[in-house]
Amino acid sequence: MPETRETGDFRVSFLLDLARFDELASAIQAETRASAPEGCHLTITANVHTTAETDFEAIDDVFTHSIKQPLGGETIKWEENLAQSKSGAIEEKRIIPNQETYLAGLSVTGARNLSPIAPVVLLLTLGCLVVLGVRGRQEGPSKIEQEALRLSKKYGDFIVDIEELPPVKAQETVIPLTSIDDMVKLIDELHKPILHKAGEKRHIYCVFDGSTRYEYLLAEEASSTKQDTATKAT
Repeated sequence: MPETRETGDFRVSFLLDLARFDELASAIQAETRASAPEGCHLTITANVHTTAETDFEAIDDVFTHSIKQPLGGETIKWEENLAQSKSGAIEEKRIIPNQETYLAGLSVTGARNLSPIAPVVLLLTLGCLVVLGVRGRQEGPSKIEQEALRLSKKYGDFIVDIEELPPVKAQETVIPLTSIDDMVKLIDELHKPILHKAGEKRHIYCVFDGSTRYEYLLAEEASSTKQDTATKAT
Protein backbone atom coordinates (compact mmCIF):
# COMPACT_ATOMS: atom_id res chain seq x y z
CA MET A 1 0.00 0.00 0.00
CA PRO A 2 1.19 3.56 -0.54
CA GLU A 3 2.65 5.47 2.37
CA THR A 4 0.13 7.40 4.47
CA ARG A 5 1.03 10.55 6.39
CA GLU A 6 -1.32 11.63 9.19
CA THR A 7 -1.23 13.92 12.21
CA GLY A 8 -2.96 12.76 15.40
CA ASP A 9 -5.21 9.70 15.59
CA PHE A 10 -5.89 8.13 12.20
CA ARG A 11 -7.45 5.07 10.57
CA VAL A 12 -6.40 3.38 7.31
CA SER A 13 -8.99 1.40 5.32
CA PHE A 14 -8.22 -1.16 2.61
CA LEU A 15 -9.86 -4.15 0.90
CA LEU A 16 -8.79 -7.79 1.07
CA ASP A 17 -9.70 -10.09 -1.82
CA LEU A 18 -9.18 -13.51 -0.19
CA ALA A 19 -10.33 -15.37 -3.30
CA ARG A 20 -7.65 -13.62 -5.36
CA PHE A 21 -4.94 -14.61 -2.87
CA ASP A 22 -6.22 -18.21 -2.88
CA GLU A 23 -5.95 -18.29 -6.68
CA LEU A 24 -2.42 -16.89 -6.50
CA ALA A 25 -1.33 -19.48 -3.92
CA SER A 26 -2.81 -22.30 -6.00
CA ALA A 27 -1.02 -21.06 -9.11
CA ILE A 28 2.32 -20.92 -7.26
CA GLN A 29 1.86 -24.46 -5.93
CA ALA A 30 0.96 -25.71 -9.41
CA GLU A 31 4.05 -24.09 -10.96
CA THR A 32 6.50 -25.19 -8.27
CA ARG A 33 4.80 -28.54 -7.51
CA ALA A 34 5.36 -27.87 -3.83
CA SER A 35 3.01 -27.07 -0.99
CA ALA A 36 3.59 -25.44 2.38
CA PRO A 37 3.44 -27.97 5.26
CA GLU A 38 1.36 -25.61 7.40
CA GLY A 39 -0.70 -24.20 4.57
CA CYS A 40 -0.54 -20.76 2.97
CA HIS A 41 -0.96 -17.57 4.96
CA LEU A 42 -1.48 -13.92 4.16
CA THR A 43 0.60 -11.61 6.37
CA ILE A 44 -0.14 -7.91 6.76
CA THR A 45 2.63 -5.78 8.24
CA ALA A 46 2.10 -2.23 9.46
CA ASN A 47 5.18 -0.02 9.80
CA VAL A 48 4.31 3.06 11.84
CA HIS A 49 7.00 5.76 11.80
CA THR A 50 6.27 8.35 14.46
CA THR A 51 7.91 11.78 14.67
CA ALA A 52 7.06 14.50 17.15
CA GLU A 53 8.56 17.51 18.90
CA THR A 54 8.44 17.75 22.70
CA ASP A 55 9.75 20.19 25.31
CA PHE A 56 12.69 17.87 25.97
CA GLU A 57 13.75 16.49 22.58
CA ALA A 58 12.43 15.19 19.27
CA ILE A 59 10.78 11.75 18.99
CA ASP A 60 11.70 9.61 15.99
CA ASP A 61 10.72 5.96 16.38
CA VAL A 62 9.36 3.05 14.30
CA PHE A 63 6.77 0.53 15.49
CA THR A 64 6.10 -2.62 13.43
CA HIS A 65 3.19 -4.99 13.92
CA SER A 66 2.24 -8.02 11.79
CA ILE A 67 -0.91 -10.14 11.69
CA LYS A 68 -1.34 -13.40 9.78
CA GLN A 69 -4.44 -14.83 8.09
CA PRO A 70 -4.60 -18.46 6.86
CA LEU A 71 -5.78 -18.78 3.27
CA GLY A 72 -8.39 -21.19 2.01
CA GLY A 73 -11.38 -19.92 3.95
CA GLU A 74 -14.15 -17.47 3.27
CA THR A 75 -13.82 -15.56 6.52
CA ILE A 76 -10.94 -13.69 8.15
CA LYS A 77 -9.59 -15.23 11.33
CA TRP A 78 -6.45 -13.55 12.63
CA GLU A 79 -4.07 -15.82 14.53
CA GLU A 80 -2.17 -13.10 16.39
CA ASN A 81 -3.23 -10.56 18.96
CA LEU A 82 -4.57 -7.52 17.13
CA ALA A 83 -3.75 -5.06 19.91
CA GLN A 84 -0.10 -4.31 20.59
CA SER A 85 1.71 -1.34 22.03
CA LYS A 86 5.27 -0.13 22.46
CA SER A 87 6.22 2.03 25.41
CA GLY A 88 9.11 4.45 25.61
CA ALA A 89 10.54 7.20 27.72
CA ILE A 90 12.07 10.58 27.10
CA GLU A 91 15.07 11.41 29.24
CA GLU A 92 15.89 15.01 29.88
CA LYS A 93 19.44 15.93 28.88
CA ARG A 94 21.29 19.01 30.11
CA ILE A 95 24.85 20.10 29.42
CA ILE A 96 26.36 22.29 32.14
CA PRO A 97 29.60 23.89 30.93
CA ASN A 98 32.54 24.33 33.30
CA GLN A 99 34.02 27.73 32.65
CA GLU A 100 37.25 27.14 34.60
CA THR A 101 38.75 24.10 32.89
CA TYR A 102 42.15 23.34 31.37
CA LEU A 103 43.59 20.51 29.28
CA ALA A 104 40.39 19.09 27.78
CA GLY A 105 38.08 19.76 30.70
CA LEU A 106 40.33 19.32 33.75
CA SER A 107 40.12 21.66 36.68
CA VAL A 108 43.06 23.76 37.79
CA THR A 109 44.01 21.21 40.46
CA GLY A 110 43.69 18.33 38.04
CA ALA A 111 45.85 20.08 35.45
CA ARG A 112 48.56 20.71 38.06
CA ASN A 113 48.54 17.07 39.16
CA LEU A 114 48.71 15.88 35.56
CA SER A 115 51.69 18.05 34.54
CA PRO A 116 54.47 15.79 36.01
CA ILE A 117 52.79 12.63 34.66
CA ALA A 118 52.25 13.84 31.10
CA PRO A 119 55.90 13.48 29.90
CA VAL A 120 56.09 9.92 31.28
CA VAL A 121 52.85 8.94 29.54
CA LEU A 122 54.09 10.51 26.31
CA LEU A 123 57.38 8.57 26.43
CA LEU A 124 55.58 5.29 27.14
CA THR A 125 53.20 5.90 24.24
CA LEU A 126 56.06 6.62 21.83
CA GLY A 127 57.88 3.49 23.02
CA CYS A 128 54.81 1.33 22.40
CA LEU A 129 54.40 2.79 18.92
CA VAL A 130 58.03 2.04 18.07
CA VAL A 131 57.73 -1.55 19.33
CA LEU A 132 54.51 -2.11 17.39
CA GLY A 133 56.07 -0.65 14.24
CA VAL A 134 59.15 -2.90 14.46
CA ARG A 135 57.02 -5.94 15.21
CA GLY A 136 54.73 -5.17 12.28
CA ARG A 137 57.73 -5.01 9.95
CA GLN A 138 59.12 -8.28 11.28
CA GLU A 139 55.82 -10.10 10.92
CA GLY A 140 55.21 -8.82 7.38
CA PRO A 141 55.99 -10.94 4.31
CA SER A 142 59.59 -10.94 3.09
CA LYS A 143 60.67 -9.46 -0.24
CA ILE A 144 60.92 -12.97 -1.70
CA GLU A 145 57.32 -13.78 -0.71
CA GLN A 146 56.12 -10.44 -2.04
CA GLU A 147 57.84 -11.10 -5.38
CA ALA A 148 56.40 -14.63 -5.55
CA LEU A 149 52.93 -13.22 -4.92
CA ARG A 150 53.44 -10.64 -7.65
CA LEU A 151 54.51 -13.32 -10.14
CA SER A 152 51.51 -15.46 -9.20
CA LYS A 153 49.13 -12.57 -9.87
CA LYS A 154 50.84 -11.57 -13.13
CA TYR A 155 51.44 -15.02 -14.64
CA GLY A 156 48.80 -17.04 -12.79
CA ASP A 157 47.40 -18.44 -16.05
CA PHE A 158 50.72 -20.13 -16.86
CA ILE A 159 51.89 -21.22 -13.39
CA VAL A 160 50.91 -24.55 -11.78
CA ASP A 161 51.68 -24.95 -8.04
CA ILE A 162 53.03 -28.39 -7.08
CA GLU A 163 54.21 -30.01 -3.86
CA GLU A 164 57.43 -31.59 -5.19
CA LEU A 165 59.51 -31.35 -8.36
CA PRO A 166 60.84 -34.56 -9.98
CA PRO A 167 64.51 -35.18 -9.14
CA VAL A 168 67.15 -34.26 -11.72
CA LYS A 169 68.06 -37.30 -13.82
CA ALA A 170 71.59 -38.12 -14.99
CA GLN A 171 70.78 -37.59 -18.66
CA GLU A 172 68.80 -34.42 -17.96
CA THR A 173 70.18 -30.96 -18.81
CA VAL A 174 69.37 -28.10 -16.41
CA ILE A 175 69.44 -24.60 -17.90
CA PRO A 176 69.15 -21.81 -15.34
CA LEU A 177 67.26 -18.67 -16.35
CA THR A 178 67.88 -15.20 -14.94
CA SER A 179 64.28 -13.97 -14.92
CA ILE A 180 60.73 -15.22 -15.05
CA ASP A 181 60.17 -13.14 -18.18
CA ASP A 182 62.63 -15.35 -20.07
CA MET A 183 60.64 -18.37 -18.93
CA VAL A 184 57.37 -16.83 -20.12
CA LYS A 185 58.92 -16.21 -23.55
CA LEU A 186 60.06 -19.84 -23.57
CA ILE A 187 56.63 -21.32 -22.84
CA ASP A 188 55.15 -19.31 -25.71
CA GLU A 189 57.29 -21.45 -28.02
CA LEU A 190 57.09 -24.76 -26.15
CA HIS A 191 53.44 -24.51 -25.07
CA LYS A 192 54.35 -26.00 -21.68
CA PRO A 193 53.19 -24.89 -18.20
CA ILE A 194 55.46 -23.39 -15.54
CA LEU A 195 55.72 -25.69 -12.51
CA HIS A 196 56.12 -23.80 -9.24
CA LYS A 197 57.35 -25.26 -5.96
CA ALA A 198 57.22 -22.99 -2.90
CA GLY A 199 59.80 -23.73 -0.21
CA GLU A 200 61.20 -22.03 2.85
CA LYS A 201 62.66 -18.69 1.72
CA ARG A 202 62.87 -19.89 -1.90
CA HIS A 203 60.62 -20.51 -4.90
CA ILE A 204 61.58 -22.71 -7.87
CA TYR A 205 59.97 -22.31 -11.31
CA CYS A 206 60.58 -25.04 -13.92
CA VAL A 207 59.63 -25.82 -17.49
CA PHE A 208 60.31 -29.33 -18.86
CA ASP A 209 61.02 -29.99 -22.52
CA GLY A 210 62.03 -33.61 -22.99
CA SER A 211 65.39 -34.10 -21.29
CA THR A 212 65.88 -30.36 -20.78
CA ARG A 213 64.83 -28.58 -17.60
CA TYR A 214 64.62 -24.79 -17.64
CA GLU A 215 64.79 -23.46 -14.09
CA TYR A 216 64.35 -20.06 -12.46
CA LEU A 217 65.23 -19.73 -8.76
CA LEU A 218 63.71 -17.00 -6.61
CA ALA A 219 65.55 -16.93 -3.29
CA GLU A 220 67.47 -14.61 -1.01
CA GLU A 221 70.83 -16.01 -2.09
CA ALA A 222 69.81 -15.66 -5.74
CA SER A 223 68.85 -12.03 -5.18
CA SER A 224 72.16 -11.35 -3.44
CA THR A 225 74.07 -12.95 -6.35
CA LYS A 226 72.22 -10.79 -8.85
CA GLN A 227 73.08 -7.63 -6.89
CA ASP A 228 76.77 -8.61 -6.65
CA THR A 229 76.90 -9.34 -10.40
CA ALA A 230 75.30 -6.00 -11.20
CA THR A 231 77.83 -4.22 -8.96
CA LYS A 232 80.78 -5.91 -10.66
CA ALA A 233 79.42 -5.12 -14.10
CA THR A 234 79.07 -1.46 -13.15
